[in-house]
Amino acid sequence: MAERLIVRLAIDYLVRWARRMADHHEGDLLQALVYATAFQTATDYLDRPGGTGHPAAISTYSLALALGQPRETVRRKVKRLTATGWLEETGSGVRASAAEIETVRGRRLAADISQLTRELINGLAALGLPVSGAAAPGAPRDARARLVRASNACALRLIELMARNTEGDVIRPVLFAAISVANTRHLPQDPASRFARFAEPLPDSERRPVTALALSREMGLPRETTRRYLAKIESRGGCRRVPGGYITNEAYFFTPQAQAMSVQIQANARRLAATLPISVLTLSDM
Repeated sequence: MAERLIVRLAIDYLVRWARRMADHHEGDLLQALVYATAFQTATDYLDRPGGTGHPAAISTYSLALALGQPRETVRRKVKRLTATGWLEETGSGVRASAAEIETVRGRRLAADISQLTRELINGLAALGLPVSGAAAPGAPRDARARLVRASNACALRLIELMARNTEGDVIRPVLFAAISVANTRHLPQDPASRFARFAEPLPDSERRPVTALALSREMGLPRETTRRYLAKIESRGGCRRVPGGYITNEAYFFTPQAQAMSVQIQANARRLAATLPISVLTLSDM
């Protein structure tokens, strides 16, 4: 199996998911991650037998802990999300309203996520991974929520896996993923390629550098914030500067922690392909 291609597809999905979510939240990546995490908590009941229950709330402290960010920073994001109606306050914290997915912007978000997820599923199927063909349970509203929940879970799980090597900080792994994607986006997803598997190292000559400015624009991060994160990634051996920008270090992908993470990323992609009902991927037409 072309494991490098599976990982590339999954990481490319993560980067595009992060960018698309940020687009729905004023270009603010962290704000998007706060909402996505709150949404997952609120829709937890959909995974229970029969999908019965009520949206649950989450505290600012729990959000900050989950995202590895300062509590005050997260509090400001929560305040903004509440002011704009994405979140609502309760006695025990904040929650994403289940009805939000039926608003105009909620439908747009679901349609965008549907498109991204469909492309990921199609790409994984092309590599030979089994894909679910089951019907989506519940009403269209629940189907939308299930789709966004499953797609968010895939992306947030990827971030969580990668954040284990970044002291829990969720921004650094997303930026590292963005570097990797920018370096290799031009390469074909060809299972017959000599670089389809990790057994064949990808030489630096095959990577296209990406600038800090391009990464800042791509991920919706302030330029100085991007530079600080790049310095951290570089200091830990994840990337380095070359003429034209930054490239990831191939040697990093062969460290024990990176290889273990690669196995988990592949398992995450397989899980999504095997369990997400195909019928929810046409929600943009509902």
